[in-house]
Amino acid sequence: MNREYPISPGWKIVVYITIAAAFAGGIYLYTTVPPTDKLLHFLVATFLVSWAVYLGVYVKRKRVIITPNSIIDQAVFTSKELQKTEINGYKIVKDNLIFEVDKPAKSLYISNYTTLVNSGEILVWASQFKVIFAKKYQNEFDAMLHDEAIGSTPKERKLNIARAKKLSVCANYIGIAIAIWVFAYPHPYKYAMVSGLVYPLLVIGLFYAKRDIMIFGSDISGSSGGKESVYPNLTSALIAAPFALLFRVIYDWDLLSYMAIFLPALVIAVVLCVVFVFILNDANIKTRSNEFTKFNIVCFVLLYSGVATITTNCEFDNAPARIYKTTILDKRYTTGKHSAYYLTIDKWGAKQKSDEITVSRDFYNRVSTGQAVKVNTMPGLLRIPWFYVDQ
Repeated sequence: MNREYPISPGWKIVVYITIAAAFAGGIYLYTTVPPTDKLLHFLVATFLVSWAVYLGVYVKRKRVIITPNSIIDQAVFTSKELQKTEINGYKIVKDNLIFEVDKPAKSLYISNYTTLVNSGEILVWASQFKVIFAKKYQNEFDAMLHDEAIGSTPKERKLNIARAKKLSVCANYIGIAIAIWVFAYPHPYKYAMVSGLVYPLLVIGLFYAKRDIMIFGSDISGSSGGKESVYPNLTSALIAAPFALLFRVIYDWDLLSYMAIFLPALVIAVVLCVVFVFILNDANIKTRSNEFTKFNIVCFVLLYSGVATITTNCEFDNAPARIYKTTILDKRYTTGKHSAYYLTIDKWGAKQKSDEITVSRDFYNRVSTGQAVKVNTMPGLLRIPWFYVDQ
């Protein structure tokens, strides 16, 4: 007799609330928010609505099915089955239940299994197999102790591994600290932006120097649990600051042409790809074959190439501004976790219709509807035109 374990009622309520919020936010952006950049708002709204639809399908389909001879994990787009005779053992990484087989690519990964109805019964069923966490960790650690790229003797290798772990912890905390600085209180502004741009490049240098020990993933074996990883992880150090810069890019700069970003961003992305390919080709097979490292590198390249292009173009543009005069037609602000302040200004120069822009709270409080303001247009250091408004 088959037993099914769908998402529990409590978690369904949480997901339904999230669906409603995401769908409402997407519709709100589609219909009621006068956008600073229509394309950006359209993409964000499309993402929110698509995410809401995905979650709806997830709640409907997600379940684990236990048959007399197998276990099945049914997800949104796929359904994977393992026969009991194939399973070598299981491990729990955070809230994820993983059944391993001889070929790692065929392992069954049940994410967030505690959100399912009667998840304890699934764990009881899993207990008929051996727990392999400790053995696997020890095997990987032993493999590192025999890797001559890490050191000339086992004692030296063990010392290098311990040092690398401490170094990765420090690097991750520094990356998070810089991200908080850039995101929450970027003063002095230029120093914060430079730190956000330069630090990930220093992390890449560290990754090259320790390419046989460090990774950009949680576990060298491909799973996502940091606690079981022998290899030090640099992911937070690499991507935290660029994510903070993304927030600054969205709220601090107003571009006149988003298409002009493509070419310089592509050049940065190609250079980064070449650097990472060179590093990975020179790293050991464990680092080179880690899928999480490759995935995080791709995400970083896409994110960093965009935010670095816009930040460099605008923050370091010292060319004289071309000034236009216009009038404030309306002003509004939103409150919540992150307050935002908007001005609707009349047509000017390159803008032949009214446009809503984001401004700082100080500037918002200094101006009023009907007041004349100046629009300063800049050519951009990378030839991406942008503008800002002042009195």
